[in-house]
Amino acid sequence: MKRLALILLLIQLFLISCNTEVKDYNKDALFYIRQQNFTEALNILNEALTVDDKNDVTWNNISVCYEAIGEYELALEAARNAVNYGDEKAAEYANLGNAYFDLGYTEEAKLAFEQALNLDEKHFFALYGLGVYYNKKEDYEKSQTYFQGLYDDNPMNVDVVQYIAYNKYKMGKIDDAIVFLEIQAEKVSAPSLDILLEKIKAEQ
Repeated sequence: MKRLALILLLIQLFLISCNTEVKDYNKDALFYIRQQNFTEALNILNEALTVDDKNDVTWNNISVCYEAIGEYELALEAARNAVNYGDEKAAEYANLGNAYFDLGYTEEAKLAFEQALNLDEKHFFALYGLGVYYNKKEDYEKSQTYFQGLYDDNPMNVDVVQYIAYNKYKMGKIDDAIVFLEIQAEKVSAPSLDILLEKIKAEQ
């Protein structure tokens, strides 16, 4: 569910809470993650576990690496460890939600995202996750409340823009969806927006 840029942000947010040696391992792993060399990153993170096998930061970073390579069961196991071993952190619960979602455990994902919002009511990934959850449930109005809030703070996020337009379309607001996409297309060049715009226009 996450993309590489989101993964990098999650890892950078956690580094400050590591002890020095574990922090160094996580920094080294981040170097390889930026190169999308997740195998080497995991090798380094596993070395970090030999120093502290209950460090929530390391487990969370292991989870996002496994998610990036599609090993969703392992990602979920690591995400659970991160939540169990650490103090409560919104980003760790959001990551747990992503791991559940990738395996189709949507109700468990929803609970994890909600727990993240209990800790940080503006947490991007938790809000995004709940927006996707309600979109998949075809509750487009509820989904829209999450994505519209995200758009207000992140107007250039293409994924958020797509969900807003798609929700409008599914709610029967086709003209609104078209106007919205045309305005966004003038702000940012994104082929995915052009494709969605043409699809919605075809429904007129």
